[in-house]
Amino acid sequence: MHWALVSLVGNDPAPGAMGARVFLRRFAASTPAPRVFLVRDHSPEEPLRRPRLEALQGWLHGLGFRVEWVDLGFVEGHQEPLVLNLTGGDKATFFRLYRLASARGWPGFLIEAHGAQPVLVELSGWVGPLPKEEGLSLEDYLALYARPAGAKPRGEPGRVPPALAGVSWTLLDLEGEEVLYGVEAGRPLVFLPRPHPAFKDQVNRLREKAKRLGGQQALGVALLPMDKVLGQHENNREWVLAHYQTYAREAGVLALDPREEGALGRALSLPSPNPGAKDLPFRPPEAGPVLLGLLSEQPIPLLASFLVHRPKEVLLVSTQDLERRLGRLASAQAAFSRLGARVQVRQVSGPWALDEVEALFAPVLGAIQARGLSGVANLAGGTKAMALGLLRVLPPGFRVEYLRGSTLEGLPEGDPLPVPWAEVGPEAVLHLYGYQLERDPKLGQIQPHQEVLARAEEFLRHVEDPQRARAFLEAWEKSFAAEAEGFRLRWRDLRPSAGLALEYLAFFHLHRLLTPRGARVEPGAHLRPLWAHPGLNPREVDGLVWHRGSLAFVECKPDLRSALSKHQEDAALFVLQENFGGVFGRGLLLVQRGRWKPHEKPPAELPWVLRNPRLRLLSLEGGTPYPGGRVYAFPEELEEALRDWGWP
Repeated sequence: MHWALVSLVGNDPAPGAMGARVFLRRFAASTPAPRVFLVRDHSPEEPLRRPRLEALQGWLHGLGFRVEWVDLGFVEGHQEPLVLNLTGGDKATFFRLYRLASARGWPGFLIEAHGAQPVLVELSGWVGPLPKEEGLSLEDYLALYARPAGAKPRGEPGRVPPALAGVSWTLLDLEGEEVLYGVEAGRPLVFLPRPHPAFKDQVNRLREKAKRLGGQQALGVALLPMDKVLGQHENNREWVLAHYQTYAREAGVLALDPREEGALGRALSLPSPNPGAKDLPFRPPEAGPVLLGLLSEQPIPLLASFLVHRPKEVLLVSTQDLERRLGRLASAQAAFSRLGARVQVRQVSGPWALDEVEALFAPVLGAIQARGLSGVANLAGGTKAMALGLLRVLPPGFRVEYLRGSTLEGLPEGDPLPVPWAEVGPEAVLHLYGYQLERDPKLGQIQPHQEVLARAEEFLRHVEDPQRARAFLEAWEKSFAAEAEGFRLRWRDLRPSAGLALEYLAFFHLHRLLTPRGARVEPGAHLRPLWAHPGLNPREVDGLVWHRGSLAFVECKPDLRSALSKHQEDAALFVLQENFGGVFGRGLLLVQRGRWKPHEKPPAELPWVLRNPRLRLLSLEGGTPYPGGRVYAFPEELEEALRDWGWP
């Protein structure tokens, strides 16, 4: 029998490539010119999706495959036996293909690469390590990710820091910047050898470049500035080090002590799961509806099911590693409890542990049926292996949901359910992530106010005029009952006063446009992580918008050139988007000046930023078209700028 392979693909090519290697060794070793059918999923398209998938097609041709792009209907109508690789793509398409394979007896598998070593998971439930020869090499990742991103290999680096020893690195040139690129245990690693004076800016930029050069699985690696830590008084060193470690954690970057040789290899080795330390079973639910969920880095899809069904009980499962790194279960338990549910949380030993997921949920589902309770399972979170464990124990007819865009879909079919997103505000959403919103009490009670708006606009047209600055600040103090002494002390200089005026323009016009449509708009505030060192200086944002299941963060700067090149606000907004929503995250960068003189070159980052579908650039100077995108006039083109997001 000559098998053909079906690979579900999303924005990343690595799952399709690894699946092809598994297929060749296990199903088609003697098949000449094997066939592979590639099925695109429905996830939001990332900027590099097209060149990456073109690279994947060429890579598969190099292995001898005949490649054909097909839709889901083709697979469902196919009569000959197929092997399904369900590693990539979204969970909704994964669910439909899993059901199809189960009904027809087709073999299938997925590769779980979130742990220390890649693991092969068969749809039958078998789990085992992925042999090294079925994984991807450094050259494979260069072909599938680095080159499509525009990076140029420059050979081996002359020397690497001792902490990075043990990994084979190659030197890349990405838009004139040197990057070290390596692969360990099937995971791309990215390191920027040229240190940035501000560690927070460095890790933000590193996170952005890591995803560009290696996709979702890439890990940025940074060296902690221990010289700055040790230069502090010994009583302050712990506090300063905690700041740097928090910046790295928020950016999703692995931060190492540069003095420890081989620190990278040790950090990448997760502790072996302890079978004797498995979590206790769930207590049987007593009242419905019951929400079953797998929790990953993004809890917003679970919030959607919660708002639609208002469950009495919520049962969540995540991995030990994710909880150790991010504390998502503890945050979700506290947040859903505040919203009125009885919440139980459990941990499994790893992202591949579908047997543990089955053991946790099977008794619960039995109790739900026995007691006649209503229930729903949300598949959006967790890994595919964990989702497989849940699907294998779901009884026929049990409702399964997936968040697509801002609506909740029943799987495999069903009418989409509108989500009452406006029933919660940004503070409740941030609690799910383990953050709280802190406002500056000196600023008073900020509201839309025409006089303050007029004074802010007049001041920004004449930013060097202290009298106009004073008029703006006096209008603010009077209108918002600002704390007089502290307010005047903080905002007595022109530059910060202009920043405050620009932030107010952003708040006023976003509030005017979006609040009538159900959005919640907040002025600038601090995001304080509840898990961090109590003395940490929290991250400041210049505004927030919660609308239709998305959190948008606002940043305001004097000019676009310095915002991108010096302050690297695009990277900061990228990290906020990734951390607080992923594909549901948004960013708005508002500048006073968005143009430059004809003889000046645009910032090197501009083309990439313009291609980011979840980031918008706006300028008081007016709209400016560029190759690949546009800087929108603010506020005249604000509605147009937000239209592609489904806003307003």
